[in-house]
Amino acid sequence: MGEAIGLLKARWKILQSLNVGVNHAPQTIVACCVLHNLCQIARKPEPVIWKDPDEVGSPARVLESERQFY
Repeated sequence: MGEAIGLLKARWKILQSLNVGVNHAPQTIVACCVLHNLCQIARKPEPVIWKDPDEVGSPARVLESERQFY
């Protein structure tokens, strides 16, 4: 999950700080997810995964059943 969020944050910079009102945050996140899926369909290259400077540790393990999404 962390890798997916990092990928979204890398592609859509607004998600790095999400400096929008509480009422607009869910719509902003959903819009970025939809646009990301369209980029995936169009086979746009994925950006380098963005990591929060406070993140430490190893990346989350990807389950075999989820591998198709990566």
